[in-house]
Amino acid sequence: DIYKRISAIENEEEYMDIQDEMIDRFGELPLPAQYLLKAALVKAQAHEANVTEVSGNKQKLTFSMYQRAPVAGQRIPPLIEKYQGKLRFVNGETPQFIYEEKRKRLMDTETMLMTVKVLLNEIKLLLEN
Repeated sequence: DIYKRISAIENEEEYMDIQDEMIDRFGELPLPAQYLLKAALVKAQAHEANVTEVSGNKQKLTFSMYQRAPVAGQRIPPLIEKYQGKLRFVNGETPQFIYEEKRKRLMDTETMLMTVKVLLNEIKLLLEN
C-alpha cells in the first residue's frame, strides 16, 4: 500500500504527508527510503515541467523534454546565462537541457537531488501559460 502511495505522489504536500506517516509508523527512515520518497517527488515535478526523463551522474544531468512541450523560447537564453556555462539547451528531436559541472567537482547525492529539483522548477517556468 505504501509503495502505491509513494508512486502516486504529486506534490510537496503529499510527499511530506507520506514521509511523516512513515516516520510515525516505522521510526527514522533509512537513507534508501528517504531517496525513494525524494525520487517520487522529482518524478511528479518532472511531469509538471513536461520533462519525460532525468538522467545523469555526479557531474552531468540531462533533462529530456516532451517533444511538444509549450516552451516559451525567449525565456531560454536568460536561464542559460543564469547558470554561467553550466547549463545548455539542445533543440533536437527530443529537446534537452544539460547541466554539467565544468570543473572536476563532483556532486554528492543530496546536491544532485537539490540541483534536479531547482532545475525542474526553472524549466517549469519556461512553459507558456
